[in-house]
Amino acid sequence: MGKRWQRGRLPFLESDVESFRPEPCLYDGRAWSFRLAPIPIFPSTVHSSQGGTALEQQYKDEIFTKRVRAGKRTYFFDVKSTKSEKDFYITITESKRVGEEEYEKHKIFLYKEDFQKFLDALDETVEHIQKQLLPGVAEPAPPAEAEKP
Repeated sequence: MGKRWQRGRLPFLESDVESFRPEPCLYDGRAWSFRLAPIPIFPSTVHSSQGGTALEQQYKDEIFTKRVRAGKRTYFFDVKSTKSEKDFYITITESKRVGEEEYEKHKIFLYKEDFQKFLDALDETVEHIQKQLLPGVAEPAPPAEAEKP
């Protein structure tokens, strides 16, 4: 095994590193301090701490995903398994493009014991908006069932 570096949560093996790049690590109010961070050759060769490659691990814990595009924003609703793979949780991610290739992301982690409380609060909030703030706007009609001959 080669020497290991830590970048975020994924350790890199020395053999997986093509070169190094300066990465900001500390701001003292006047200037940034930089450290050399490894650049992996291929993301799929980055080894996770739980065995296997990072790419394999990424898809292993995702159970379900739903994407909702809304103008400049995209929302992701993901069901993921916990590290023990005995439980699950939901992440709600808002992704907004900032510039050409950068995205600003905000996440909410929602655990199964809070699902009903979250849904109740969301329903109450939407209902308040529909009745109090948009009283003249009709509620959308429920989807029509397919007609049976």
